[in-house]
Amino acid sequence: MTVFDAALLTLFADPNLAEDALWRPGGMGAGQAIRVIRVQPQPVVDIGGAKLVQDGTVFDVPAAVAPAIAERDTIEANGQLYRVQAPPMPTMDGRVYRLDVVAI
Repeated sequence: MTVFDAALLTLFADPNLAEDALWRPGGMGAGQAIRVIRVQPQPVVDIGGAKLVQDGTVFDVPAAVAPAIAERDTIEANGQLYRVQAPPMPTMDGRVYRLDVVAI
C-alpha cells in the first residue's frame, strides 16, 4: 500500500467526510460494511446544446474495498436504501469508484 492509498483510506475513515454503509451485491444477502462519501452531483449537464438538470445522489467508494460493485447492487446508508443505477465510474487512477444511486 502506498502513502497515497493510506491517505485515501484515512479520508474514508473520517466521520466528518464519510459514513457507514452496507453494500449488497445484486441487492441480496447480508451485505458487506463499507464507507461512502456523499458527493454533490453536477446539477446541470450540457449535452449537444441541451441543458439537463440532474437530481440525484452520488457516492464515492474506495475501489479496494468494493472492487466488484456493479449496477443494480444496493447500498444502505443512514437508514435509506439506494440502488446503483449506472456502471461505477472509476477515477483516473482507479482508486475510487463514483456511484450514481437512486433511493428506493
